[in-house]
Amino acid sequence: MLVEAAQKNKVSTGLLLTGALALLAAAGYGAYSFLHKPKALPFEKFTIENISNNGHIPQAAISPDGKYLLQALEEKGMQSLWLHHIPTGANKEVVEPALASYGGLTFSPDGNYIYFVRRDETDEAYSVLYSAPVLGGIPKVVIKDVDSPITFSPDGQHFAFMRELHDAPVWDLIEATPDGTIERSIFSKKTVLSDSFVPSWSPDGKTIVIPVVQPTKDAIGGLMAVDVASGKDRIVGIIEDRIIYTATWLPDGSGFIVNAMQVNASHLQEQLGYMAYPNGEYRALTADTNNYGRQTIAKDGKTLAAIQGRKRFEIGVAPAGEPDRTQAVPLASQLPVFRWNWMPDGRLIVPQAGSIKAITTSGGETTILTNLKHIADQVTVCGNGKYLVFRQVGRTSGASVNLWRTNLDGSNEKQLTAGVNEQQPDCAKDGQWVYYIDAAENRYVKRVSIEGGTPETIVKTAVGTFALSPDGKEIASLDVREFDHKLILRRDSTEGQKMAYHDVDQRALPDGLLYTPDGKSIVYRVRDKGVDNLWVQPLDGSAFRQLTHFTKDRILHVAYSLDGTQVAIERGEVESDAVLLHDTGE
Repeated sequence: MLVEAAQKNKVSTGLLLTGALALLAAAGYGAYSFLHKPKALPFEKFTIENISNNGHIPQAAISPDGKYLLQALEEKGMQSLWLHHIPTGANKEVVEPALASYGGLTFSPDGNYIYFVRRDETDEAYSVLYSAPVLGGIPKVVIKDVDSPITFSPDGQHFAFMRELHDAPVWDLIEATPDGTIERSIFSKKTVLSDSFVPSWSPDGKTIVIPVVQPTKDAIGGLMAVDVASGKDRIVGIIEDRIIYTATWLPDGSGFIVNAMQVNASHLQEQLGYMAYPNGEYRALTADTNNYGRQTIAKDGKTLAAIQGRKRFEIGVAPAGEPDRTQAVPLASQLPVFRWNWMPDGRLIVPQAGSIKAITTSGGETTILTNLKHIADQVTVCGNGKYLVFRQVGRTSGASVNLWRTNLDGSNEKQLTAGVNEQQPDCAKDGQWVYYIDAAENRYVKRVSIEGGTPETIVKTAVGTFALSPDGKEIASLDVREFDHKLILRRDSTEGQKMAYHDVDQRALPDGLLYTPDGKSIVYRVRDKGVDNLWVQPLDGSAFRQLTHFTKDRILHVAYSLDGTQVAIERGEVESDAVLLHDTGE
C-alpha cells in the first residue's frame, strides 16, 4: 500500500510540475509576444476629422507641433491666409485677402514663421515666395521666380525649391537660406519628367525626393532621390500603376505618405497611401470618391493634414457668335471628364470613366470604346472627320502613353505613335496630320500621318500647350520671356522653320489657347477675382476684346464645332476642404 501511495503521489507531483512548466512557458510566450509585438504600420488605423466644410480651402499645412493649421481661404475671387488652432477651433487671419492664388504653404521647422508661394492675378508670369511671422505681420518677399513649394532641411538652416527655365523644359533645384540668400544649385538644367514638381527633404538631411513619371518602361510612377551633397540622383519608390504627386516624409525617415492616382482605375482620383523607404512597398490608405493631396505631417508622425477635394463641372454649348448663351449638356455620370472635342455630326466626343462616349447636346449617350485597364484621356477627330485619335495609357507597355486611331464607331484601332509620352493630339480640318507634344523629348511639337509612320518635329523648342490653326499652317503657344518674364504669343509655321513673336494680353492664362474658326484670332482665358472669361486677340494687331461675361467658375476646356457654328465650354471648380488624419495605431 505504501508503494502504491508513493507511486500515486509521484504521478500527481509530475502532473503538477508539467502544469507549472506549461504555465511558465505560456507566460514566457506572452511576455515575448508583448515585447516583440509587430509594430503597426503608419496610419494602419486612423480617423478623419473635417476642419472646414465650406469648400473654399485650396491649401493647408500643419505646424510641426501639430497644434496649428495654416489655411488658404478663397472668397469672392480673393485668397487670404488663416491660422486655425486645432485644440480650440479658434481662427485668426494672418495674411489679408489678395487677388492671388497660393501654390505652397510651409511652416519653418521651429514653427515661428510661415512661408508661402503666391501668384498674383496682376502678374501671372511667375510666382513669389513670401514669409511672415506665424501670428501675423506684413509678408516679406523672400525670393522671386519660385516654381514649386519649398522644403526645409531638418535643422531649419536651409530650404530648397525648384525653378523652371522658361524657354526650356529643364529645372534647377536650388538651395537657399531662410532670408532668401541663394546658396547653390543642387542640380541645374536637368530634365525632370513629372506631373508634380514638389520636392521633399528627408529627416536625415541627406536626400530630397521629387515625384517623377515613367521612371522605367514598365512603371508609370516613382520618386527621384537627389543626394543633397552631390546632386546625383537615383530612382526609388517605383510603382507600376500609380502617378505620385506629393511624397511627405514620415519623421523617422522610414517612408512617405503619398497622394497618388491609379491609372487603371475608371475614376482616376488621387488617394493617400503609405510607401516604405527605400523598398517602395505601397499600401493604400483612402479609397473613396474624393481627391486627396497637399498633405503635411506633424513632427510626432501621428497627425496628417490634407486637402480633400471634389470637382464640380458642367459642359455648355452656345452659338459661336454668342458664347454667353450656353445651354448645359446633361451627362449621365458626374465622374470627371478629360480632354474632349466635337464630332462631325455635332455630337461631343468625351473620354470619361474608361470609356469614349459620343454625347448629343441634349444628353443622349453612345459608348464608342471602353477599356478600363488602359484609360483614354484625350480625344480629337481627324482625317477629315473619318477617325477618332485618342491618347491611351499603358497599352503597349506598362508606362507608355501613345496615340491611337479608330473609326468613328470604334472599329479598326491602329497605333500611331510609339514613343514614351505623347500628349494633346490635334488635327486641322483636312486631318491628314496629327499634331502632338512629345513630353519625353523636350516637349517638342511633332506630327505623324493619320495613316501612321515616322513622326517629324515641327517646333523644336519646348511648348506647354498649343493651338493649331484651322488650316493646319501654324501653331500658336504662349511663352514667358526669360530676361524680363514678359508673356508673349509665339506663332510657328508648320510648313517651314518660320517663327514670329507677338505682344499679347499679359493677363492671359498659359493653358487653353485656341483659334477662332476663321483662323484670324486667338481665344484665351483671363481670370479676374477668381472667375474665368474668354477674350479674343486678333492677329492683325487690333485690340483684344472680351467674349464671355460669366460671373462664376473657372473655364476648364473650350472647343469650336467642326463647322465653326457652335462653341462648347466646360466650366466648374474644385470644392476643397482641410481634413486631419489621426493615426490611432499602437
